[in-house]
This record gives sequence, structure tokens and C-alpha cells, in this order.
Amino acid sequence: MRKTRSLEQWRSIIEEQQASDLTIIDYCQQNALSKTTFYAARSKLMPHQEALFGKMMDTHLNLHVGVAYLSF
Repeated sequence: MRKTRSLEQWRSIIEEQQASDLTIIDYCQQNALSKTTFYAARSKLMPHQEALFGKMMDTHLNLHVGVAYLSF
């Protein structure tokens, strides 16, 4: 059954997941949440964080690749 949640409810859910020791997938499974909907709500509520995470991943990947080249 489909349940509609407000953005405030999603904010609370996202904060609970972040405070837990569970991955998003595990948290969603244990709480009968769609992980796709979870990610969509998170990107609506935290667009700046998503952009920052993307930049961090790019930097991490660039550093990792650079280290790999130096290893050879």
C-alpha cells in the first residue's frame, strides 16, 4: 500500500537512518521503505549535500587513480 509522507516526515526518516548503524538499503528494508523514494526525498531535502558528496567522490576517485599510477 502506498503511503504519502511530508517532507518533514522524510527529513526525520533520513536523520534516523544517518544516526543508525545501518546502510540505506538495510534501513529501508527494516522499515518497509522504498530505497528509490528514500534517495529521491534525500536529494530534494539535501541538494547541497548531494553536490558536495559528488565532488568528494570525484576527488577520491582522482586521488585513487593517481595513486594507482604511482604504484606502477
